[in-house]
Amino acid sequence: MELCRFWVVSPADGETGKPEPIKLIFFENGDIDIISLSDDPEYWGAYKLPSGSYYYSGAALKVPEENLGRIIPLVSPAEDDAVYRSSLFSSGLLNQQEWELFYNNRTAWNSLRIVAVTFGEE
Repeated sequence: MELCRFWVVSPADGETGKPEPIKLIFFENGDIDIISLSDDPEYWGAYKLPSGSYYYSGAALKVPEENLGRIIPLVSPAEDDAVYRSSLFSSGLLNQQEWELFYNNRTAWNSLRIVAVTFGEE
């Protein structure tokens, strides 16, 4: 059962300097769904982090390298934003209003809490 959902923004990375809006959905059993709306297709994806596969460190949600195999893809990343968006909509992970508000809209991102989400990094 879903507990809550909210949007966060990852800190800008050192190479491109672009923050990444991320939707987090928390479940009663400890699972978390993560949906990325980065404007860089390399960082697109929707994943389920099973309970026990991640931990918190300050303002960061981390998945250790040894738990990367436990991540469950919910939507496969696509090279084209229309294909990715369509997959998110059909899966129910995102709606049109969220897409328009958060995809490539830096003004909306200013109101979001900063949370780093890292996979396989310490």
